[in-house]
Amino acid sequence: TGGTWGSPGAGSRGTNLRGPLLFPDILGCSLEEDSGRYQRATVTLDPATAHPQILVSADGRTAGRRESPPAPLPSGTERFESLRCVLGRQGFAGGRHRWVVEVRPGPDWALGVAREFVSRK
Repeated sequence: TGGTWGSPGAGSRGTNLRGPLLFPDILGCSLEEDSGRYQRATVTLDPATAHPQILVSADGRTAGRRESPPAPLPSGTERFESLRCVLGRQGFAGGRHRWVVEVRPGPDWALGVAREFVSRK
């Protein structure tokens, strides 16, 4: 199943990234070209939700793959165990929000949004 992800570009038009959606039946996604209607949202990543193979920076602004096995991490209901994911600390009850995201070249990455009570086991 495919989908389209929008990414704001330097001009007035967005750049479309095409790829499979992880949960296409749960959440559709699109970014309208008129990004002026969105509130800019700053997202800080929550290390308590990070899969053990994801390393979140001290300031919560970046994440990457751990090069070595992590020290034993406390398990809990917040931490992802099967999917390599990390959530942001902030949540939104409604409205339209936009993010500017920088990704570095690499074999794989994904960007998305999740409901508050997404399964993490």
